[in-house]
Amino acid sequence: MKKKKMIIMVIVLLIIMCGILLGFKYNYDFKQTDNYKFGNEYHTSLNNNVKYINTSKALEIMHNDEAVIYIGSATDETCQKIVPLLIDVVNKYHINHFYYLNLDEDVPAFDITDQKLVKTKDGSEDYYKLLEILDPLLKEKIIKKDGKDYKTNEKTISIPSVITVKNGNIDNYHEGTVTLNKDQLVFDEKNQEQRLRLIDIYSDMITKLNV
Repeated sequence: MKKKKMIIMVIVLLIIMCGILLGFKYNYDFKQTDNYKFGNEYHTSLNNNVKYINTSKALEIMHNDEAVIYIGSATDETCQKIVPLLIDVVNKYHINHFYYLNLDEDVPAFDITDQKLVKTKDGSEDYYKLLEILDPLLKEKIIKKDGKDYKTNEKTISIPSVITVKNGNIDNYHEGTVTLNKDQLVFDEKNQEQRLRLIDIYSDMITKLNV
């Protein structure tokens, strides 16, 4: 009888240990996912189905897919403010093809030396291909320093930007947020009017998709 009890106890302990190990493995695996990384970068819900992409993959998607592409950077204050709103809209309409593109490593860099504009770093090849596709929708990059504006003669992709792709073509493109109030420098996600306006913009873009 004692031997039987001992065997049962060992089996129970093994089951408990296996459960603990599986729990650790699940947590570890989950922390390697894009949605966990994205949620932590943007201090927002982990309930998202985002996929990280690079510029090469973005080009492929723009030519062959139906999707929502969010272009931003977690170091940017406005990007941090709009992401929870965008995720809510994406989840509401059950969008499966939701991509995140960070261009921090792809964009060119400029500096002002002796009141002259100097390019200190070229953008990546795929970044310039993105500029070609989006060219009619983009503005010229202007460097501001000491009260002066320096033209770069290059277009730029501002952040945050949201692109919807349909049938392999750019269906819609929204740059920034909404028109800000006088003397307001940054989008206020707690301002109900501005919040709802941006949600409406994202909703109008995304409801046209079937992804």
